[in-house]
Amino acid sequence: IVPFLDAEGKPYQYLAIRTDITKRKLNEIELESTKTKLELAMSVSEIGPWEYDIAKNQLIWSDTIRRICEVESETVITPEYSASITHPDDDPRVLETWTNAVRESSSFESTFRVVTPTGRTKWVISRGKSITDSNGKAVRLVGTLSDVTDMKSASEERLRLIESLEAERDTREKFVNLITHDLRTPLSAAKMAAQILARKKDDPEAFTLLVGKIIENANRMDDMIRDLLDTNRIRAGKKLTVTVGPCDMKDIVSRTIDDLTMIHGERFVL
Repeated sequence: IVPFLDAEGKPYQYLAIRTDITKRKLNEIELESTKTKLELAMSVSEIGPWEYDIAKNQLIWSDTIRRICEVESETVITPEYSASITHPDDDPRVLETWTNAVRESSSFESTFRVVTPTGRTKWVISRGKSITDSNGKAVRLVGTLSDVTDMKSASEERLRLIESLEAERDTREKFVNLITHDLRTPLSAAKMAAQILARKKDDPEAFTLLVGKIIENANRMDDMIRDLLDTNRIRAGKKLTVTVGPCDMKDIVSRTIDDLTMIHGERFVL
């Protein structure tokens, strides 16, 4: 508005210029609405924006990041404070990521741990990019930070489970291989006794001895198979009744040597 003055300096008319700013206002309203929706979505999904002014060395956190890091609203946020709550083992790597982003004017992503003022350790992921001036020099870093503690814990638990299953599979395979190998001894002894029995069927004393050997080795194989089944029951969480009794080691070794002698000849002495 421009006034026109008379000789006494009093305005007697005005010149007004009006500009239609409806479109600009609608754009501002739409932009504010979009910003509100974005902030709401990020708040619900526990994703908070941050901004770092390189020249001023000024770091700005959103309320969501304060909530993730369990930092009071009165706490002044500085790059030094951010570094102080970063896990000591991760801090050098995070600093290197930021330094590279500034030097190369690039985007970045970093997963690391923070130790909150309450003493809790959380896993977070920070994604961002550098904002450059007309000369291509980075002047700001902007990005987001989100809490991925639950996701990280689930991933680690899944990894532990996989490792446990692989270890159990390896143990089972070794056990089966061992049992299979051990079964060959009584099986070979029984087979050898049967072959000798076929040649000495007219010798009553040899017949009785060899039949006894066949039965004895068949029982040993049966016991081994039962042990294998018992092992699987234990792994399935079932309880087994254990009976403790005397064991004659001399008798066990003597019978073992007899079986080996039958298979390999007179090469063993007790």
